[in-house]
Order: sequence, then structure tokens, then C-alpha cells
Amino acid sequence: MMKMKRRLLPLSLALLAILAGCKSKPVNPLIGEWTSTTQASADGAAGCPTHYQFTDTTQTLTVAGHNVSLPVSYKVQPNLVTVVMQMRTNSFKVLTPDTVAWTSGPCTYKRD
Repeated sequence: MMKMKRRLLPLSLALLAILAGCKSKPVNPLIGEWTSTTQASADGAAGCPTHYQFTDTTQTLTVAGHNVSLPVSYKVQPNLVTVVMQMRTNSFKVLTPDTVAWTSGPCTYKRD
């Protein structure tokens, strides 16, 4: 019994070191579907997509009734997610777990 405990201790320590060294990917609060809550009277509101759907690798937005899907990656920071597309980026400030807003422009969204 004592020999078994002596063998398990180094194994347990090695597993603990491996787990401590693993970096987990931050949770992306944008993943899911979002609907615009932008006030129609807001300056630039006409340029806001009416709907977004975010997956781990794509963004689908609805503009003038047409869906456009693009491959994306994300930079996730506390209360800020930057959507990285081939030609540009768009950042969303996380106001609550169920509301976000563009960091530039009037567009605001609620989780579906």
C-alpha cells in the first residue's frame, strides 16, 4: 500500500503541473444570435445590421433583408470582443451578458 502511494504522488504532481500549464481559451460572449435594438432615430442607424449570428468561425449578418456570412476569428477581452474579418475588424462592448453595442457607431443588440 505504501509503495502504491509513493508511485501515485509523482504521477499526481506531474498531472497537476500539466493542468496548471494549460491555457484555456476565453469564453466568447458573442457566440449565438442577436437582434438589433438600435433606435431608428439614431445617427447612422440605417447602417446597422438587423441580426447577427456568431459561431466559433463565422459571422452571419442580415442587412436589408439579405444574409451575409463571413469567416472570422475573435479577440476576447473582458467586456470587449473584436471580430476579426479578412479586410477589417468590428468591436462589440459587452454591456450585460445579453446586450452588446458596437464600439463605433450607434448599433446595439440583444441576445435572442
